[in-house]
Order: sequence, then structure tokens, then C-alpha cells
Amino acid sequence: MIAGGAAGCGDDVQKEGDYTVQIQTFRFFQDPIFIPVGSTVRWVNVNPRDSVRTVTSGTGPQDSTAGALFDEVLRGYSSGQAEGESFIYKFEDRGSFPYFSRLPEGHEFHGLVEVQ
Repeated sequence: MIAGGAAGCGDDVQKEGDYTVQIQTFRFFQDPIFIPVGSTVRWVNVNPRDSVRTVTSGTGPQDSTAGALFDEVLRGYSSGQAEGESFIYKFEDRGSFPYFSRLPEGHEFHGLVEVQ
């Protein structure tokens, strides 16, 4: 799954981001992550197939802007695969970009991208 920030990634299909964040059980690793403007971040689910997680922009489910920038569902890996589904987002603006996983329900966890 590919997505872009304000300017977008265009039609370029990119499999690797400039930076990678792994979704490990109930945490994001590396967190926080510090990147320069114009960089891409790739989130990848490194859990087994039945471990569905999200990468959702915002501070949590009560955030009125939750999911405004991105809200992707990522499944874990299948047998014989090294990793599960991934999602790439390009950060075009400076600032702090909180995000969270809303799945599995009751196990919300958070991360932060600092764009410098």
C-alpha cells in the first residue's frame, strides 16, 4: 500500500521507504523516529498473519482528525514470508505527526514521526 503526503508519491511504486518502522506485537519500533522533510516512512507488520494492525494518523480514537492523513490496515506475514504487509507515506511538511494502531481493539499503541 502506497500513499503520499501533501505532494504525494505520484505514480512511483516504491517498495522501500527512506526509513522503516516495524509493527512488533503491541508497539512501533523505532519510536519516535526523526526524519528530514521530503522523506518516506515505511511501516511493516512483522507479526504472524492473524495479527492485523493499523497505522492511523492522530493521537487516538477520540482525536477528531484521526485517520485524516492515513489509516491503513496491515496484515502480518504468511508462512514462508519474511514480513507482512507494509504502507509508505511521504512527509512533505515539518512538524510532529502522531499515529497509533487501533487494532486489535483494546490494545491501542502509539508512535510519533518528527519531521525536521
